[in-house]
Amino acid sequence: MTNIIFSLLIVILVLWQATYFLPAGKDSIKPLPYVIALQPFIPLISCLFCLIAALLQAQHFILLIFIIFTLISLLQFLPYFIHKNTQHSHTNSSKKSLNIMSLNCRYGRANVDDIFHTIENNHIEILCLVETTPEFIAKLEQAGIRTLLPYKQLGEHSTDDNGGSNAIFSSYAPVISNANALPNYPAAAIPAITIEIHDSPCSIAAIHTKSPMRSCAQWSQGIMQLRNFHMDNQLVIICGDFNASINHPSFRYLLAFFKDTAINLKKGPLLTFPRWTLFPRIELDHVLFTDSITPVHAKTVTVRDTDHLAVIAQLQFEIIK
Repeated sequence: MTNIIFSLLIVILVLWQATYFLPAGKDSIKPLPYVIALQPFIPLISCLFCLIAALLQAQHFILLIFIIFTLISLLQFLPYFIHKNTQHSHTNSSKKSLNIMSLNCRYGRANVDDIFHTIENNHIEILCLVETTPEFIAKLEQAGIRTLLPYKQLGEHSTDDNGGSNAIFSSYAPVISNANALPNYPAAAIPAITIEIHDSPCSIAAIHTKSPMRSCAQWSQGIMQLRNFHMDNQLVIICGDFNASINHPSFRYLLAFFKDTAINLKKGPLLTFPRWTLFPRIELDHVLFTDSITPVHAKTVTVRDTDHLAVIAQLQFEIIK
């Protein structure tokens, strides 16, 4: 009977891990977004089952299958450690770095003092916020956010705001600014600005995809629609709360058009949710970019009164002359 139970557990684990390989968009069926989001814990669960099976003296082939499956399930982390950077440096180019911060403000409850300290301590030049409210923006303004980041672009308010609207604060004067850069987007309107980096335009957008709780179909659709921000031979950065990780097929579809900061740094995922516990914590927030941009450094930072860690990334631009 023990062997039958552990055989069933192996089948469940295999089927769970197999959802990783679904086609993009097919992960929009409830509860797949949640099931896939928890895949990083499969190796640990498999190890636990293997230990229990050993204590209960299950047959050796059961233990062997658990061990083999655990090793196979660890392959999901390989992109964070063996990703091959295919960008090449050009001799006739100049480089410029940009410090960017992304934060989910949890219905506009994020601690304003923490935000200011993080901006000052990390020399933040671009701040992308999601789940803001008019009252929260007013608090930032009253606290003097414009003395640090004088330029602002808010997203349009709409009935599709998921937890609030998005906003961008910048130390660079935008040459183009848009309150709704992707019309008919199935979530909060996406504000975007274009700044000049060594006389080359760089577009930056603050993203908050709809959570699967609100609509699994619109969650997947919203992630994949972000491909529309990709433009050949142009610098583009999109960052925020994507409500997804590399395990989700819809998000990997987007990575065919953009590069992920954590993956390119090869130091492991940037785990951001939930803020209040080290384990279990998953990766939902990202800084994505196009060619000619290279991440130099990235980290997560605690901001009180919100449920996500902030993501800070230093990006380097290679401008070919």
